[in-house]
Amino acid sequence: MSNNLPITDISQKLDNDTKEIYSLDKNYKEFIDFFKSYVSADCWSIVANDEVLFNSYQNKSLKEKINDHIVRDSIINNPHSTIFCNLFRMNKDFNVIIYMFGLDSFSIHINYSYSLKVFHISKFVSKDYLQFSSKHKLNKEKVIKI
Repeated sequence: MSNNLPITDISQKLDNDTKEIYSLDKNYKEFIDFFKSYVSADCWSIVANDEVLFNSYQNKSLKEKINDHIVRDSIINNPHSTIFCNLFRMNKDFNVIIYMFGLDSFSIHINYSYSLKVFHISKFVSKDYLQFSSKHKLNKEKVIKI
């Protein structure tokens, strides 16, 4: 069964007010606020270590949609105990991807380094976003192809 997640494989600069690195020891609360701001916006899916936690890109039954809504609300209300506490207990690096839907899909990648105790944040867009941005003259200098 396909998960229908968008392909976001082109790196793009983060907004000027978004940090690229958050420290577990120094600004974890700020990181949690950053995380909550995205999940509570137009977040359509969250994937942690390749495991889909919820996914609004798929056609689902009413019960499945309600379950996804419950998971998303739990994550928004307390991301530390819902996701990060469980990931920290693994005592190793992990990654979380937040899939967003706006003018076009993009994703926020959070890579945690266990040895450094830091979160590295990056943003990825789809090829469709690049086509849309060139057609509508969006700020293309922020886009970096890999």
